[in-house]
Amino acid sequence: NVIFMTVSTGVGAGIISRGRIFHGHFGFSGEIGHTIVEPSSPVRCTCGNRGCLMALCGTLGLSDRYELCLREGMVSKLGFRAGEVPKIDGMLLEEGVKSGDEIASRLFRESAEYIGIGIYNIYQVVNPQTVILGGGLMRMGFGFFDLICKKFNSLVRNMVYEELEIVLAELGTGAGLLGAAFLPHRGEG
Repeated sequence: NVIFMTVSTGVGAGIISRGRIFHGHFGFSGEIGHTIVEPSSPVRCTCGNRGCLMALCGTLGLSDRYELCLREGMVSKLGFRAGEVPKIDGMLLEEGVKSGDEIASRLFRESAEYIGIGIYNIYQVVNPQTVILGGGLMRMGFGFFDLICKKFNSLVRNMVYEELEIVLAELGTGAGLLGAAFLPHRGEG
């Protein structure tokens, strides 16, 4: 029982249960990006709700959150001004952290916490043995993965639970293509 969670432009998950892909009633299982992890967030998701994991951690949402910080008066060491924020991806966020950009550092920490909350939520519902994290944001350094695991562990600290293995994907950006190519061989494509 495995969850593959990707954090990139959006946030999504694939659920493997008993060796088979779980599709759900309409084929929409794994839409973890639309689970709400921060109900009071001012950031609106593409689905219309506020505080969705995708709106807070996907690269589209990171740009909105960076813009919001600038409008609140924070200063960008990356030289961005309100109304001129480009798409914030993992490389740009990592560059901001490296250069001491206060906004990038805040988004980095908060994103790790939100992803940790998302893993906790899916763990409580699906109870997987392993969660594999992939996607562009998961390639960031500076302890991003460790912060995610720390948040998850802080949420389960007082619970009796089976040890969850949280690991980083090893196949990189081609993983989705490899998986799609393999599906017909399993009778699922």
